[in-house]
Amino acid sequence: MKIIVNLATLLFTLTILRCNDKAVSREIETQLECLTELNYPMSVKRFYKNNDFQSIWVQSVEKPTKTWSSMLLLDCVLQYGLSHEDYHPEKLLYPKLREILKDQRNGTAEERATFEIYLTDALLTLINDLHFGKANPLLPRRVIDEGNISGFSAEAVLKNALGAKDFLVAISDVQPKSQTYTDLQKYMFLIRGQYLDDCYTVPEEEVRKVAINMERAKWNTVSARAYVEVNIPSYKLTYHLPDTSLTFKVAVGTPEKPTPELMSAISYIGTAPDWKVPNNIFINDILPKALKDIGYLEQKHYTIYDNKGYFINATPALLISIQKNPTGFVARQIFRMRTFTWNNGFPLSK
Repeated sequence: MKIIVNLATLLFTLTILRCNDKAVSREIETQLECLTELNYPMSVKRFYKNNDFQSIWVQSVEKPTKTWSSMLLLDCVLQYGLSHEDYHPEKLLYPKLREILKDQRNGTAEERATFEIYLTDALLTLINDLHFGKANPLLPRRVIDEGNISGFSAEAVLKNALGAKDFLVAISDVQPKSQTYTDLQKYMFLIRGQYLDDCYTVPEEEVRKVAINMERAKWNTVSARAYVEVNIPSYKLTYHLPDTSLTFKVAVGTPEKPTPELMSAISYIGTAPDWKVPNNIFINDILPKALKDIGYLEQKHYTIYDNKGYFINATPALLISIQKNPTGFVARQIFRMRTFTWNNGFPLSK
């Protein structure tokens, strides 16, 4: 008799759980039509529609490992240069989740569905932020939310991650693969994870700089086999090739006249451009050498112009006059230009 009673109790409990799950599914479908605080409402709708509006995170399971992994991942987004405040922390509360998962009869279907939806939206937001950046000027959230940007879908990533052996790795794998981003991410993980071990502290100045550059690195959507990247703060230009990279030092602008930031196709390259000689070099170095040897100017490809831009035919007498009053003259060094056309990402001499 006792066995029969226990079996009846078990069947009754299972029936309640199934009813609860169905009620949550109906509530998910209903709330998706009215919630206005989601970052990616269309993406969340597509995700649940493709899953028949079934609960993913608060369903009847004994060990909701991926639910807890998701919460912990959202807690520690600073290691990716992101902010915890962007992922619904006021909605995704640990006490509420513990209450829901402890007993499937705890919490109304409305509460469970709300938690479910916001957790999904937070994860889809994180996936897009990791891949595209959260402030991408070319791809704002409303554009990404329309879906399938260059073959990338946050919903597909999340679905695959749920079936993956390592959920966290599957999510973090959407980050850029460039060496610049990888180095920044490793450094950020080091200072946020191992040095500070605190996911909630507001980033210090150095951390902010790393986070900003990680964000910018996500905007780089270059898919060419070869491309040029200029790192302004480090004064370096890197020419990326499929099997190697070449790095060169470059001059950049000043805070008053900053180097413009852009992403553009390269149609040609000109080497040895015209160089306007600084006045102190012109007066103290070039003029004395030219007075000793008039052929020095031609040998070194120097030409002299007046302040109106007219070419000056330098003679010994004129050079002596210029030396006495050099303020109205400038020197330029001009090499023979060699141009390159761009063919399938590689330069060809012309």
